[in-house]
Amino acid sequence: MMVSKLCQDLLFTNFGSVGQCFVELNMFGDITLAGIIIFVLFIALIVRYNFPIQMILPVGIALSYVLWLMTSADLFLGVLILGLIVGGGILIIGLINYLNR
Repeated sequence: MMVSKLCQDLLFTNFGSVGQCFVELNMFGDITLAGIIIFVLFIALIVRYNFPIQMILPVGIALSYVLWLMTSADLFLGVLILGLIVGGGILIIGLINYLNR
């Protein structure tokens, strides 16, 4: 297997280059695949530890935003927009319930 120049001269104190070398070697250079794996692990933690829905949505929105910034993939931008739409809908429903008291 060919090792890139970045991984040959790797400084372990530079975490950015360590992360980039890890993604390059283990994810075939596709950062989107790494983002999908992180998102799947997040969903597995939600299922395993039964997190409440009030905690899932904000953390999911923040995670999708960070993954979108990291990967520039349209998939995570779509998840972010969907999360913001769902969060806005929940906010409107809560506001309507508050006004109906």
